[in-house]
Amino acid sequence: MITYGHEKFIEEAINGVLMQEVDFQVELIISNDASPDRTHEIVNSIIGNHPRGNWINYIKHESNIGMMLNSQFVLQASKGEFIAICEGDDYWTDPLKLKKQIDFLEANPDYVMCFHRCQFLTLENGNLNLFNQNLKMIDYEYNLYGLLYYWNIPTASIVFRNVFLKEENVFPQEFLNVKSGDIALASYLFQFGKFFLFKEMMCVYRIFGLGVSVTHKDFRMIHYRAELYCKINEYYNFKYEREIYKALHDIMNVYEPTLCMEKKRLTNFSTRKLINDLFSLLKNK
Repeated sequence: MITYGHEKFIEEAINGVLMQEVDFQVELIISNDASPDRTHEIVNSIIGNHPRGNWINYIKHESNIGMMLNSQFVLQASKGEFIAICEGDDYWTDPLKLKKQIDFLEANPDYVMCFHRCQFLTLENGNLNLFNQNLKMIDYEYNLYGLLYYWNIPTASIVFRNVFLKEENVFPQEFLNVKSGDIALASYLFQFGKFFLFKEMMCVYRIFGLGVSVTHKDFRMIHYRAELYCKINEYYNFKYEREIYKALHDIMNVYEPTLCMEKKRLTNFSTRKLINDLFSLLKNK
């Protein structure tokens, strides 16, 4: 669990983990990226007062290192056989979530990762609203094209084998300055096995927070995806180039009307040039 500025949400996120009904040992690693609010006090209070406070391994960074470096930090700190993800502004809702997912992975060694649907929590006119993730959004073929084009896997739903326990498995350094760390992680895990979808909804994802997927839309999202997908292409030594460029091409087609409008309004030359370059690049693929 990485956290930054989540004082309003962190208690709910932690409680969703501590309520899990399991028959195995759990370590909740919370890495606070020098939050400028009361997150530190809240976490310490839970450690001191919750009956399962001893599950928590809490680290507070003295200075802000950024989302991706913080994510890498917790991956390296994780010594369990499996890793589950829940960032500090999301939360789990099913007390059997971990057991269901880990039982599946233990019974199916050809799978490296499993995940499930979520509920989205929105804030509209001061009112909180929950709505279910449409099954069609997440139920697709989990080849590399499917992962990169559709990408609707809720981060708080992911459980995967800890492939990083082997010294030779190192999260690629070139992925550390990207904006979509969850896509980068899934693209890395892709080489180790298959992915499985649970159709149940077992977590809540807040879409009124400050996550990258919320704050970076339209041409900025295309920019970040293009940058990441090119790095994935290079990482796999161009083995999946056709699938990777097709995914980016198809995403561009979805956003083309918006991108063309944005391009006309943009005064930032570098961003305008980026969009032109992307259209040119994909036209030739």
